[in-house]
Amino acid sequence: MIQMSNVELVSYKIVKLRVNNNIPESAMLELESMVGFNVKYESNNGAAVAVLTVSVNHRNDPDLLCIELEIQGGFSMNGINDMDSKKEAHVKCYDELFPCANQIMTYLAINSGMQGFMLKKPPMEFANVNFGIRPDGMDSGKVIKLWSDI
Repeated sequence: MIQMSNVELVSYKIVKLRVNNNIPESAMLELESMVGFNVKYESNNGAAVAVLTVSVNHRNDPDLLCIELEIQGGFSMNGINDMDSKKEAHVKCYDELFPCANQIMTYLAINSGMQGFMLKKPPMEFANVNFGIRPDGMDSGKVIKLWSDI
């Protein structure tokens, strides 16, 4: 695939963070994760803001364990001339922002007593990226709820 777009993560910040750890010391952990992602593009497609939400829960009882993070990334971009290049940029934003979220989630999990925690990155496929028009007339790319077992 010929790369059409150039995407660079300029900054990121934590928007929301929640940790609930009520796991008994001898408990067996069965975890599941959920990832939500969307991107809002400027009208000239020269910049975008992406929001990545990652949550990890105990599969059978979310009250035992819940780690949730919402992280926002600011991106500069160029070469976004059509829907294919916009979809490519969308996937690149996800690929650049996910490692930041993963680092934060891993730190929280380890400091919550889960040594060896590693978050599995759900793949985002080019074909799964959908765009809609927001009320303000701007495009909004969105992929909703990528589930995976940890």
